[in-house]
Amino acid sequence: MGESRLSRLLRLAFIPAFAIGVSVSAYAADASGRGRPSMHVSEFGRYTLRANAISSDVLAASTAKRHGIDQASDRGVLNLVILERQGKRQVTVRAEVTASKHNLLGQSEEIEMRAIKENGRVSYLGTFGFAPLRNFRFTITALPVGASEPLKIEFEDRFVVRGR
Repeated sequence: MGESRLSRLLRLAFIPAFAIGVSVSAYAADASGRGRPSMHVSEFGRYTLRANAISSDVLAASTAKRHGIDQASDRGVLNLVILERQGKRQVTVRAEVTASKHNLLGQSEEIEMRAIKENGRVSYLGTFGFAPLRNFRFTITALPVGASEPLKIEFEDRFVVRGR
C-alpha cells in the first residue's frame, strides 16, 4: 500500500525538523476538514520563533521512537525552534519554554516542553491529547538565554484524524 503525498511530505520535512531544529509542517485541517501543512512564525527583533503542531500518527515510526513519542490518532506533537540572527546567519538558541493549549470552551492544558539537541542545534517538543475536528489555541512563551524579555507566539489549529 503506497504512502500518501502528505505522509511523504511530513516524513521528509518533519524528520529533518528535529535534526536541524527547524519546524516545517503540521497536520491540521482547513475549512473543508482536509489536512494541510501549517507553520507559524513570529519575529521579535533578532529572534524568530517557528512553531507547529502535528498529529503524532503521521510521524515516521523511527522518528517517534527516537524522540520517545507515542504514536496515536488522538496525540499531537508541539514543536518549537528559537532562532537568533547572528550576522548573516540564524542559529538555534536555548530558552526557558512554557506552552499550553486551549479549546473553545476555555479549558486549558499545560504542555510539558523538552529540549531536543541534535547536530549542535536545539528545538523543543511536547505532546498533548486532542479530540478530532476540534480547534485549539496554542500559546508558547520562550525566554532565550541572555534575553531580557520573553517571546510569545499564539496560533490556532484544527486537528483531524487521518482517514476521516
